[in-house]
Order: sequence, then structure tokens, then C-alpha cells
Amino acid sequence: MLNKLARNKFINKIFVALTSLFYSYYDFVFFKKSKAKGVRHVYANKMKRLIVNLIKEKYSDYYCIFTKNGIGDVFFTASLINKFKRINHGKIAYFTEKKSIANFIKAFPSVDEVVFDKNFVFLQCEQALQDKIQKGIINKMFCSYQGNKSSYTFADDFNNFLGLPLGTERELPIITEENLKNANNEFKKLKVSPEKTILIIPDAIMFDYRTIDELFYKLLTDELKQKGYDIVFNTKLKEYKKFKNTFLDIMDFVAFAKQVKHTISIRSGITDLFVGMGINNLTALYPQNLEIIWAPDMVLFNNFHKNYKKYYDMEFENIFNIYSLNKIFKRNDIQEIIYNYDDKEIVEKIIKKINFN
Repeated sequence: MLNKLARNKFINKIFVALTSLFYSYYDFVFFKKSKAKGVRHVYANKMKRLIVNLIKEKYSDYYCIFTKNGIGDVFFTASLINKFKRINHGKIAYFTEKKSIANFIKAFPSVDEVVFDKNFVFLQCEQALQDKIQKGIINKMFCSYQGNKSSYTFADDFNNFLGLPLGTERELPIITEENLKNANNEFKKLKVSPEKTILIIPDAIMFDYRTIDELFYKLLTDELKQKGYDIVFNTKLKEYKKFKNTFLDIMDFVAFAKQVKHTISIRSGITDLFVGMGINNLTALYPQNLEIIWAPDMVLFNNFHKNYKKYYDMEFENIFNIYSLNKIFKRNDIQEIIYNYDDKEIVEKIIKKINFN
């Protein structure tokens, strides 16, 4: 993206200079870490200024959206773009530093342009909040808390930021024939039948998945295999290499999950996407401690906790309700289990739900 935009000689010179500075950073890493940190900071600031200038040059008439690169953040934002455009009359450019996320965003019909560049990773580290969305600047969709104790959910953050009422209808990403073909090929490759397949997703970006260890999944898979089910994991964790694993692109993965018998997943952005896409044959596992593992205390306090009671288990109850899939999507058919280390009881609940479906 930066190469395409930097057409005049002046910007090209800046880009070359910054690139040289970037590579010199690696020399500092090798020889002196303290200097490396300083160089990294200088490079990041200069790169961000360059990005700002390039956006002003090409995207002055666009609403430029940037989110955390979690799948849930992208889904909750991009699915509201259609309604936002109808009200605010402007084109949407969605920025990301991850190629897989760029391909995901392209599945949303109302996003006019997806701008991908690895240098945008610097923006992921920023926590600055904005009061409103504007044209011609990077609008960072990072926590715009306007909820209250009775109504607030995590998804409401994105409605608030875009100035849309809670409950606004979402435009879903499109599952193409190519997505379906890739999903079906994956079933053949894994040598499993969709109607007998149990998909398990044991790790997540948001919550601490490590509270549920391999022993739980061993008990679960042993029980499922005895009942004649095929087991497929979606993880790169080394503990699960002995199982069949799938690593499809996001929309191929949705097409895959729509066909399986049941999905068991730690609560994550992918569960937001699955439920948003109408997948109800799902069990979501929540760790007992719902602290967000990537967010600094400041963000949690200012945006999630300040309007919630913090007395003993009441804090957990409130924070659980923020992230409850059933509450977010106003349904009651998703099995949500708070992991309490009673593996046998939890496995029985899951199998009962699978048999019911």
C-alpha cells in the first residue's frame, strides 16, 4: 500500500530512509537492546506520520477504519458498515496489517477498499480513544464505552463508536462458492464426514485459554471417539499435533464449521463470528477469570469496570454478561460453560448437548 501511494520523489525518499532505519534497528537488537528500543520508537513515529500524510493524500474523502486484528473486532465493525454508510454518506477504507484479516474484510460487501500493509502493526499498540469517527484520518475502533449495568455488551462498543443504535441489523460477510469448495476439499483431505465431525478450538487471543489444559481435551476426545465421532482441532499448539488439524482461511473456515456436527471452542473472536453467521451447534468455554490477557489495566478500568460492581463474585458476573454470546446475539441456544476444573461434569454436558442437536 505504501509503495503504491508514495508516487512522488519526496515521499519515495522518505520511505527509503525509513526502510533503511528499520533495517538498522536489527543491528541494534543484535548488539545493544537499549538502543534498539529507542530506534524502534523513532521508526514507529516516523512511519505513522508517513501513513497519516499518505491517507490525507488518497483517502481524504473516505472513512478510514482500523481495528484490533481480532476476528471478533473486525466482524462487529465491518458488519455495521452498510448501515453507517447509509447514514453518513461516504466510502469506507478498512486498514489492516494482516493478510488473513484483509481477505476476511473483503467478504463484507459494503467495505469499498481494503488497505493492507505490514507497517500498520504500529497502530495496534495505540490505546488512544476517539470521540467520533471522521473522514481522512485513521479511526481506531478501540473501546468506546457508553454502556450501563443492565444493557452493555462487548458488541455495543462498536455500535457506540459508529454512532449507531444498539440492535442495528448487521450485514454478514459472504460465503462464496469458492469458500464452500475449499471447505469440502478439507473434509476430503482430513478423511472425515461433516455430519460426524466435532470441531475443537482450544486457544484464543482474548481470554486465557491455558486454564483448560490438554487433559481436559484428552478426556473429551476419548469420549467423543467412543461415540463414533471424528475429531478435528483448529490450533497450532504443539500439544495437539497428534490430532487432525485444519488451518483454513477465515471464510473457508466458516464454511467448514457450518457443516460440522458441533463446535467446541474457548470463548474467542471466532465464536463471535460463528454465532453471528448463524451457527448454533456450538459450546463456548469460558475461563473462570475473564480478565482480558492483552489489555492494560487502564483500558479495562476505564472502559469495562467503572460502571460495574466490584464486590467478590459480582464483578465476574458482570464481566461475564459483557461477553456472553447469548446476550450479545439475543438468543439462548448457545451452550456457554464456565470452566470450573470439573472435567467429567463438563464433558457430560457437552456430549448431552451434541446428542440433543
